[in-house]
Amino acid sequence: MPGGQQVDRAALWSAVEQHHKRGDAVVAREIEIALPAELSAEQRQHLAQDYGRELAQRYSVAVDVCIHAPGGSGDNRNYHAHIMLSGCTVDRDGTLGKKAVELDPIHCARHKIESAADRERERWAELCNAALERDGHAARIDHRSHAARGVDRVPTMHLGPDAKGFERRTGQPSDKRIREQQRVQQAREAAARKISAADAAIGGLEREIARAQAQQQAEQAAEAAAAAEIRGLLAEGLRQWQEQARAAAAEQARAQAWERERARVQQQEQARAAAAAAAAEVRERAQALARQQEQARAQAQAHRALVESARGKRAHEMTSAERAAVAAEHQRDAQRIADTPAARQQRQRGPEMGR
Repeated sequence: MPGGQQVDRAALWSAVEQHHKRGDAVVAREIEIALPAELSAEQRQHLAQDYGRELAQRYSVAVDVCIHAPGGSGDNRNYHAHIMLSGCTVDRDGTLGKKAVELDPIHCARHKIESAADRERERWAELCNAALERDGHAARIDHRSHAARGVDRVPTMHLGPDAKGFERRTGQPSDKRIREQQRVQQAREAAARKISAADAAIGGLEREIARAQAQQQAEQAAEAAAAAEIRGLLAEGLRQWQEQARAAAAEQARAQAWERERARVQQQEQARAAAAAAAAEVRERAQALARQQEQARAQAQAHRALVESARGKRAHEMTSAERAAVAAEHQRDAQRIADTPAARQQRQRGPEMGR
């Protein structure tokens, strides 16, 4: 029992059978182990019982260990044990629980986990080899198959006590051995035929693969040539596009330079036109001013002539006061001429034209 308790065997299995209600329920599972003949009876018993306690703890089930000695007519080294494990879990107090799914090979295969048989074969080999080593024996067991160990040998067959007894008594192979040898020979011949057919199929596949590889290489070469041609066309197209882009850029630069020159010429023409207009206006104003000055001079000359005429006639008659009045009148006339608009414009234009 889990925890090391021991219960009555008959009571245990009666309780387990009553616990399972379904008619197709798996009440127990069996593990059969071969005990090393090199060990003593006490050592074999301890080894089997220790392993049973380990199974009870690992799977939380009840374990029943029954050790068998070799039969009188069989191999006298055939010490083995039958280990029964309850199909349901068992608590430490003996309460029966649910199904022990880790012992179910269908559950393990469905969930893709290691089965109890594969796991326990390796564990039993470890325990047996440890026990043999402790007792100083050189013999060891290996749980792996001949194929896993790389051994090219057909496994021995289990003949049973009757066939074994017949062969010991007569020294002749039993019918069971002959049938088994015939079955093995037929299996070997069938395997050889399958291998030959497989070799032929492999040869055909190899030829097909070689043909496919050659075709693939040819296709790859054609694809590489097409890719190279496409790259060449793309490079040529890129070169032409770059040349066109450079020509377009140069043409655009020339157009921009011409446009700037045209704008500069227009600005110069506009400046010349403005300067000509300003010069014409200045000339017109100068001519108008000259005409005004000419008129003013003519008026002044006429006035002076009149004054001189009057002065000549009245000189002998004018007193000093009258002569002062005439001089003042002359000064006022000169002042009026200097204050005319034409004279003022002339005075203003003189500095501008000098600048």
